[in-house]
Amino acid sequence: MIELTLSPAEAAAVMAQLPDAARRPESGITYVDGVLRVPAEWADAAQAADPASSSLLYAAAADRRYAVETGGCAWGELTVQTDRDSQAKLVAEFVAIGAGLRADPSPWKFAEGFYALSNAEMTSVITTARAHVAEAFATEAAVRAAIADGTITTASDVDAAF
Repeated sequence: MIELTLSPAEAAAVMAQLPDAARRPESGITYVDGVLRVPAEWADAAQAADPASSSLLYAAAADRRYAVETGGCAWGELTVQTDRDSQAKLVAEFVAIGAGLRADPSPWKFAEGFYALSNAEMTSVITTARAHVAEAFATEAAVRAAIADGTITTASDVDAAF
């Protein structure tokens, strides 16, 4: 019996790579409390489905980048929402400022509530959010390079890089 300590996502990825017969309940493979237990007859197949494979690490990097990218950022004491819808609204505000369509000041909603911002302040918010999103993607790119060169070899390494 081999035991692999894995996250639910890693266990699912390993299971997906196993032969059909190994995924049946009668195979004896179990996942309980973060441990995937594999009977000896399936050990080689499970080890071949290494959870630290580069494809799984690349997926972990993309998942972590998305969480950071859309998790918001600080602008002074306020939290700028950076989910995909908020990013689109920030672009719209940027265009409105450039076109002279945004009243100065105008309200903007932060995680803490509404605040009246001048166009200069709004531009600062947009710039801050843009830098946050760009940094998330730059970090993912660096992590992918480190996976490729073998510097990053575990999901924990991926998380630590962010």
